[in-house]
Amino acid sequence: MKIYLLKDIPSLGTKGEIKDVANGYAINYLFPQKIAQRADANIIKKISQEKEQKIITDKKTKEQAIELAAKIKKVILEIPLKFSEKGKESYSSVNSKRIIKELESRDIHLLENQIELKKSLKEEGLYDVPLALHPEVKTSLKVRINAIVSGKKK
Repeated sequence: MKIYLLKDIPSLGTKGEIKDVANGYAINYLFPQKIAQRADANIIKKISQEKEQKIITDKKTKEQAIELAAKIKKVILEIPLKFSEKGKESYSSVNSKRIIKELESRDIHLLENQIELKKSLKEEGLYDVPLALHPEVKTSLKVRINAIVSGKKK
């Protein structure tokens, strides 16, 4: 019997798949547990339409990610930080949220989970910050931290 899975089942498949199972397994276990339903012609048609739509959507998001990656490659993000002395660590740091804020001022919009920054940047210099814009599109952003040395109070 062909069934449509409503939930993930480790030994059988993932949600949304159509599987062929024994009649008794479907009638006695899957249907009463509301884990699956009978796969009739309407459901099969609906599934195929959803898969086609998902393929189109994935293709669009990948193209957008490629365009964004090309735009990001051209950018060197310059961020000033206050330091007590030259060569020391700064008072503040550059993290994913700060990078997103700086990029938004340049009309580039990213999500925090797209920035693969392992730890905050606290020292002066030029850094390559890895970005995952799409599962198949990865790039890096150049971030330059400029030191602003604060004067000591007497």
